[in-house]
Amino acid sequence: MTTFKIKSWPWKEVFGESSFEDGEPVEAPEEEFEKVIDQFIGMIITHPKKKSKSDELASQDEINNFAGDAGIPTLDDVQYKQLKPDKKMNMVKIPIWKKSLLGDFTSKKKKPDAKIAGSILKKMKDEVKEMQTKMEAEIKKRAEEAAKLKLMNAFFDASKAGNVESLGEQLKANEWLLNVQHPQKGMGTPAMAAVREKQMDSLKFFLDKKCDLTIEDSFNYTALNWANDDDLEDFIKVLKEAGCPLGAGSDDEDDSEEEFNAADVIA
Repeated sequence: MTTFKIKSWPWKEVFGESSFEDGEPVEAPEEEFEKVIDQFIGMIITHPKKKSKSDELASQDEINNFAGDAGIPTLDDVQYKQLKPDKKMNMVKIPIWKKSLLGDFTSKKKKPDAKIAGSILKKMKDEVKEMQTKMEAEIKKRAEEAAKLKLMNAFFDASKAGNVESLGEQLKANEWLLNVQHPQKGMGTPAMAAVREKQMDSLKFFLDKKCDLTIEDSFNYTALNWANDDDLEDFIKVLKEAGCPLGAGSDDEDDSEEEFNAADVIA
């Protein structure tokens, strides 16, 4: 085992070690180190959350957005300053940063012993590959969540508008929408949205489709709680006949301010 001290982010954090086994000699190690560093930096400048258009600049937030997706430690303010960002823009100049990263492994004073260069390169390549895999998985996950949210929004809009025809078409394509709880609407259901917007046609559509009336939102309300709050006697009657229970949320007048805020979220 040969010791090689690594100081630069992210290699210091992801390696978690400073001793390396002797490996096979590497031809042109400088070129190999540059390739893996280029691949690492390339993931940062092509990351979907990178807002700056220039491929030669990156902010702390942009680097950390990548790091979060790649599953590596993010940069705190002290660590970011060690990358020597431009003082006026407070952004890292990529070419200068790359030169610094590369120098840690190729400069005469810092480069590792030839017998462990191969082991370090292998470790770096493995880590970059893992970063790539994790980053792509997170990006795919966000895209899927965004697509799902778009479907939920369209379904809730149809419920609030009483557009039964659209509800039927959407539900036929995605059955899971019937009882979905919207994360941006207090975890309310389409049936709750129908009650809040006083859309009896939508509510009856959901009841006909055997929606789950026992679901409680983040305020521990069911559709019946919302009908009670607004004194919607016709909705209360229909919901009770359908077996809708009251949720654990309070209907007391003392909680009127909380209920008003809850109504805003659901609507």
